[in-house]
Amino acid sequence: MNSENDKILPAEWKARDDSWDIVTRKAAATGALPLGTVLTIAATGSEMNSSSVITNWETKEKLLWGTPYAFPKFSILDPAHTASLPANQTVYGMVDIMSHVFEQYFHHVTNTPVQDSFCETILRTVIETAPRSLEDLQNLEERATILYSGTMALNGVLRMGILGDWATHNMEHAVSAVHDIPHGGGLAILFPNWMT
Repeated sequence: MNSENDKILPAEWKARDDSWDIVTRKAAATGALPLGTVLTIAATGSEMNSSSVITNWETKEKLLWGTPYAFPKFSILDPAHTASLPANQTVYGMVDIMSHVFEQYFHHVTNTPVQDSFCETILRTVIETAPRSLEDLQNLEERATILYSGTMALNGVLRMGILGDWATHNMEHAVSAVHDIPHGGGLAILFPNWMT
């Protein structure tokens, strides 16, 4: 490691060299190398947030982790990079996007007409775009709309001033940590039941 990188990682972290300690918060990130994203699926909003979900197959844990140091320095959202995605993965991404919106839309805070309207617009857009996108998986305009919906669903704008309900995501993480199923597939099973 060069001296510049030595400043990014604390000595304690370099000695331990176990990234799972950061995910479980036994150690704290104090910096990071510059990060960029190139989206190949519309879903998580990673292009504009600082969170990630990491699975430890040995311990059967799937945990959310984030730090301000993990915001990307640049992101490339080119719908052409998503055009080879099969229909099932495209649907799983759209389900994840809608779940992110639902989990911020269902809250107990009053006087949030702007956030609520943003949520409703993103949901309506995904619902209207999904069938057209699935009819023609090569339609880059539809894929671009879904990409932008994913960005807006989890970039922090919808959650301003509210505390949403992330129970469904937490339950799905527990399920897919044990059963290797697609995240969006797990959400598609759990979310309708949670809503009922």
